[in-house]
Amino acid sequence: MKRTLFPYMLILLIAVLWIGCSHSEHTLAGSELDNASEAIMMEVNEATRYVFKKTDSTWTGHKMLYSLNSENEKQLLVTYKVVKDSSWKYFDLFVNHLDLYSLPAQHEIEGWVPDSGTMPKRVYSFTVHLEDTSRSYSYQDPIKEVTKHWQSTHVFSFVTLVQDELSWKEVKGK
Repeated sequence: MKRTLFPYMLILLIAVLWIGCSHSEHTLAGSELDNASEAIMMEVNEATRYVFKKTDSTWTGHKMLYSLNSENEKQLLVTYKVVKDSSWKYFDLFVNHLDLYSLPAQHEIEGWVPDSGTMPKRVYSFTVHLEDTSRSYSYQDPIKEVTKHWQSTHVFSFVTLVQDELSWKEVKGK
C-alpha cells in the first residue's frame, strides 16, 4: 500500500510547490513602507521601479532605474526623486480617483483574453499598500484595452501621469 501512495504524494507535493511558486507576489517590505499609511510600487518590465509613499498626509516619490551586470544580476543604476511642482500638486486626488488599491489583476477582468499572438511590450507590476493590507497585480500592454476595460484605462492613466507628467530630479550619492 505504501508503494502505491508514494507517486500520488509526490505529484501532490509538486503541484503544491508549483502553485505556491507561480503565485508569489512582490510585497512592500517594512523598510520600504517606513510607517506609510499608503504606498504604491510600480515596476515597468523589471527595469524601472517607481515607489510612492504617503506618511501623515504627505506623498513622496522615487524612481529607480536598473540594469543587468555581467553576472545577469539586477543592479541599481540611478535614483530620482519626484519634483514637487505643479505636476505633483494633484497626485493624491489622482490616486484616489483611479482607485489603484482595489483594481483587480488583469487576468481577473471579466471578458479579458490575453493576446497570445505577440509578446507584451510593457508589463506593469503593482504592489499597493493601504493601512495594513498589501496586494499585488499586473497589467500587460494596457493601452491596447483602454476602450474595452475601464481598469486598463485607470492603469494607463496612472502610467501616463508617472512617466510623462511628473518631473524627476536625480538623487546624488546613491
